[in-house]
Amino acid sequence: MKRLPTCIATGLLTGALALPLAACADTALRSVGAGPAKSPLRLETAPRKANGSGIEVRYQVRPATAPGQATRVTLVFDGVTDPNGASVRLAVEGGLAPLPDGAPRALTSGGANTIEVDVTAQGDAAGYLIVFTTQHGVGGVTSIRVTAGTGAAPAANLKATPEGEKLIVIPVK
Repeated sequence: MKRLPTCIATGLLTGALALPLAACADTALRSVGAGPAKSPLRLETAPRKANGSGIEVRYQVRPATAPGQATRVTLVFDGVTDPNGASVRLAVEGGLAPLPDGAPRALTSGGANTIEVDVTAQGDAAGYLIVFTTQHGVGGVTSIRVTAGTGAAPAANLKATPEGEKLIVIPVK
């Protein structure tokens, strides 16, 4: 009879060790779309404000090795609850070449929406893809950093707080 409590304790310990791994599995590699031709994506989740549009923005930025080379940004939108859908508008700031089409795009409710966009860094620095989401008349904004080369920010854009923390200043329109 002493074996039974030992087996139970071993089972509970194994379950306790496996539980954190199962929780991390949701943030592992995800595949966008279906079919064997698609490679798995490692999607970053952008932070959301409580008073924003309520749309979750996940993204992957493929690295650009040199300035002037286009890089693909994959955007995945979840949480569209408005039966009429929602919208997303893309813009660029910093060292990225302007996008050819800045018109809003429709997002449908009931599942994930995926958009892929190619952006080009104009110099050996970082630029930002700005994602504006709107749902139920409420907007949200996400900035996604896109780098080329070393991705170093120009020294003129770096500001320091009184505590010594370095900040990158992005112009706002």
